[in-house]
Amino acid sequence: MKTRQLFKSLIIAGVCAFALAAALGCSSGATASSSASSETSASSEAASAEVASSESASSEAASTEATASTEAVASEASSSEAASSEAASSASQEASASSADGEITAENAESLGYQVFEGTVRVCSAEELIELQNIDIDPAAAGGGGTYAVLVFDEPTDVTGMSADGSGERTESSNMLGIAEYTDYESFVVEYGDLDACKALDGQHVKVAAQADNIMFPSDVRFPIGQPSANTSIILQ
Repeated sequence: MKTRQLFKSLIIAGVCAFALAAALGCSSGATASSSASSETSASSEAASAEVASSESASSEAASTEATASTEAVASEASSSEAASSEAASSASQEASASSADGEITAENAESLGYQVFEGTVRVCSAEELIELQNIDIDPAAAGGGGTYAVLVFDEPTDVTGMSADGSGERTESSNMLGIAEYTDYESFVVEYGDLDACKALDGQHVKVAAQADNIMFPSDVRFPIGQPSANTSIILQ
């Protein structure tokens, strides 16, 4: 009887030991599984962070490259604009220098804003100019015994100039253009143009360049009667 009870006790003890071992094994497996899961999760998070960091770096690099490209384009456009402005300024300076240095020719005068007239230079007294114009008028009514140089056109020519009455620019068909004068009215002197140069060219056929701003149509009686005069003109050689 005692032997049987001892045997049962041994069996029960063995069962309990097996159960305990099984419980301990499950707990260890769960712990290992949890640890593995934790490690996997950490690895996944690290990989995601690395990918995000890589994407961020790539995005920053692309943004930097785009900014650099935009700045390069803007710089190139600015340089182009500066070059264009410099070229225009240079062309303007060349035109001004050409005008100032007397380098205006029959070929470039019109492109520089001049009108070019062709005719014969005549240097006259008031009486001679009235006769040249074939006008019946008392010389004393129009002048004070001065000397006049005119360019008598080969044929009637359209001349653009300013109106003496202040009404602005106008164009009229004219027979001649006053290019120089010297008249002493005692209280004042009327003088324009290079009368000495005109005297040297008296009777010669030449071309003359003048700008509209320097040409005046008279609103009173002055020589040449009813014809425009240029206070500044260039005799083209």
